Amino acid sequence: MKKATVKELIKNEKLLHKMYELILNDYYEVSASNFPLENYIFTLRANNDQKKVFYLEEEGKIVSYLESELVTNGKYYISMLTTDKNYRNKGYGKDLLRDTINDLQKLGAQKIIVHINEQKPWVIAFCQNMGFKKEEKPGSDEVVLTLTLS
Repeated sequence: MKKATVKELIKNEKLLHKMYELILNDYYEVSASNFPLENYIFTLRANNDQKKVFYLEEEGKIVSYLESELVTNGKYYISMLTTDKNYRNKGYGKDLLRDTINDLQKLGAQKIIVHINEQKPWVIAFCQNMGFKKEEKPGSDEVVLTLTLS
């Protein structure tokens, strides 16, 4: 697993473009005209002191990507998790999430939260298989999953 601060990512144009391509194709499933690079950079810069980016690279290609953010003392939020469609079901996402959990735990994380659109049941199942528990959020199209760490 590799990690970068948001400042490092924004300075590394080549890496930034690789991540942007993965996010467009496999997370948002939209074209660059619907989500310009400038918008991606803007979202990264928001709260960038609290944000951490984790990724896996295979043969020079970003194959799995995760953004986490410190919400409050001991509580982290995973704001984005995606794996290239051609690399799914091969353990990349699992390795990335497991290593991220371990890394955040070393930073003092006691709870990790992720919100997932209910239209992506495979992501919900994946997180539940990694130990996340479903919380009720009535009236929302998102499922809230939490992982409590000891």
